[in-house]
Amino acid sequence: MADLAVLLQNLDSKVDGLLSANAELKQENQRLNQHADELKAALSSSQTAIVALEDEIKMLKMANSVAGVSEKNTEMKLKINELVKEIDKCMALLTD
Repeated sequence: MADLAVLLQNLDSKVDGLLSANAELKQENQRLNQHADELKAALSSSQTAIVALEDEIKMLKMANSVAGVSEKNTEMKLKINELVKEIDKCMALLTD
């Protein structure tokens, strides 16, 4: 019977240890989830900034092309040619 009491005490102490470990893991999980949410918010903010900067780059390229910067003139002419071809295709589809 004494062996049974010792086994129960060992089992009880192991259960207490497991409950304590479980509580610590829950806290760690909550902390990690909060950190993940913060990282997601930072990522979203960064992606928004990237899109805004890409739009600004496009606008600056167009402005430089219009202003006469020779390096960008070729790029702008190609873009205009593409747009003209696309308009021609649309007009051809409308006249059919």
